Amino acid sequence: MKHQHKNISRRLAAAVMAGAMMVSMAGMTASAQQGDPAEPKYVYSEGDTFTITKYLEIPAYIMTPDVTFNFTITGAANVGTQKINGIPVQAGAAGDISQTAGADFNPGTTVPNAGRIEDAKATFEVDLSKYNAPGIYKYSVAENTANPYDGVTYSSEAKDLYVYIQNKVDGEGSYVDSNDDGIPDREVAYVMLVNAGQDPTVAAGKDDSFTNKYGKDDDGDDTLYDLTLTKKITGNVANLNDEFDFTVTIDADNANDKFVLKRGETYTVIGNGQTKVESLGNGESITIIGLSKEDAYTIVEDYGTKEGYTTTATVDGTTYDLKGGLTVEDKDGISADVAVVYTNDKTASTPTGVVMTVVPYIVMVVAAAGVAFLFLHRRHSEF
Repeated sequence: MKHQHKNISRRLAAAVMAGAMMVSMAGMTASAQQGDPAEPKYVYSEGDTFTITKYLEIPAYIMTPDVTFNFTITGAANVGTQKINGIPVQAGAAGDISQTAGADFNPGTTVPNAGRIEDAKATFEVDLSKYNAPGIYKYSVAENTANPYDGVTYSSEAKDLYVYIQNKVDGEGSYVDSNDDGIPDREVAYVMLVNAGQDPTVAAGKDDSFTNKYGKDDDGDDTLYDLTLTKKITGNVANLNDEFDFTVTIDADNANDKFVLKRGETYTVIGNGQTKVESLGNGESITIIGLSKEDAYTIVEDYGTKEGYTTTATVDGTTYDLKGGLTVEDKDGISADVAVVYTNDKTASTPTGVVMTVVPYIVMVVAAAGVAFLFLHRRHSEF
């Protein structure tokens, strides 16, 4: 009898508690289910998942990076006495929300001949078991920059995330209580991302995205660079129609990076570690576009069947020590545009030994001719 009385008491207590919670939260639930204060275009959730958009600004002829952008969500520290439509805002906790997929970009296979803004979405899931009661929960969102990608200028934007948790109702408007414990199930009414410190009820402050730049920084300066290779042929016996083969290899810091090779008005895509062979004649050049400061390069010239040329090279106008070979390389990466010039020279000097042997005889002949002229001229005068 005692045991039965105890069970009845527990059920009554649970029923009273549930009833009190339902009454006290009815206003919030009705408000959330009506979608106020969020406008439809600012409702980012679908069930217990939502997305954050990552925009990436990329200049023309720069391949999209092979990168995934991630975000960190923590409980907001600036809640204070904030209310939204009379409902107190509560600070969320770390672990309430987890990222299930990052915003993923990949290079593709075609040459991008115009500047563009690409986008991808990161996906998040709200763990409803973490919420003891309906309400409005506030979080801080920041981009994770722990392992920055070369050439990317990361957003320094700060965002506030509001998650509206409400009691779940069925199609007839009755509360859903799947545990049959007198406490309604929870569900996400909607999620809003706004610029830090902005009023989530005002449309101007709402923004579900972060924007990064690739190839430029916030001041418009380059964060990616070009490597230009030029061939020169010189010398009095050089064949200016000769062409020389070059193999160019890019060793990228990121394995799946791709680059654009420009030759005249022709553009092609080359990949990391791919050896590209190009034949260059006098005055011709190629440019590889989009190298980062961590990318290395190797250039090797091949004479083929051509002989008699002497090769020198310069990097940005400074003589490069070829060390008896035909390779120019930089394994440390570059921090600005680089110009590599190979000069092949074939010059035939005058055969000095032969000249010195002949000159005395020429002098003697000239002198004899002069003496003969004077002698004949004098005899002619005497007559």
